Amino acid sequence: MAEEKMEALVQKLKTLLKNGTVAMTTDMWTEDYRKISYLTITCHFISEDMELVNKTLTTTMFPLEEAKTGENIRRGILKLLVTKFGLDASSLGKIVWVSDEGANIKLALRPYQRLDCIDHVINTVLRHGLDITELSKANGAPDIGDTISAAKSLVRPFIMSSMKSWRQEGRARIEKIAPDTLGFLIDFLKPFYEAQRELEGDKYPTLNRVCLWCEKLKRHWQPNALDSSASCRP
Repeated sequence: MAEEKMEALVQKLKTLLKNGTVAMTTDMWTEDYRKISYLTITCHFISEDMELVNKTLTTTMFPLEEAKTGENIRRGILKLLVTKFGLDASSLGKIVWVSDEGANIKLALRPYQRLDCIDHVINTVLRHGLDITELSKANGAPDIGDTISAAKSLVRPFIMSSMKSWRQEGRARIEKIAPDTLGFLIDFLKPFYEAQRELEGDKYPTLNRVCLWCEKLKRHWQPNALDSSASCRP
């Protein structure tokens, strides 16, 4: 039955490609334990009932002997789409791809139409804006970096160890977290969380919401001159 469903999906994609009405997302990640990398391709289109549909075409292991370069990733994507699924190579230019901003993924998809995943953009902004090393250098911001470090040191052992061992170390770690700063960080990050949850929806259009959320977030992170803690804002 799985093979029949996949064959029906492939035939559907061939029809959609003729009309240029299909988008695809792709991502790569490495499994921590065995250090094996995987490549996933998901297709997105609108059904006859005008509903958004997304189907995972494949999740496959990336060859261990190959470096994750843009050229090798592009070759892997073409091998899957053309060789495995039988899609017409000449029609692949009609696909709109969405991916993260990784240099190798961007290089792999350079011959095609590609858009940045806004969730990854927001994540990148926060990762750089709340970089602990940079915060330690900023005027008024070391407390934020210290609180983030303390919170991370509290969570990691909880995930990786038993409850008993975590309790032995947890109290000392909790005492390093500044409640006021933690509260500020939660309030500051809440709109970013809400933006990501709304913009990653796959049952409704989201492209029309990107500019609205970007403007809202830009206004949100502007320092308030009347706020005595403004110098601490990322």
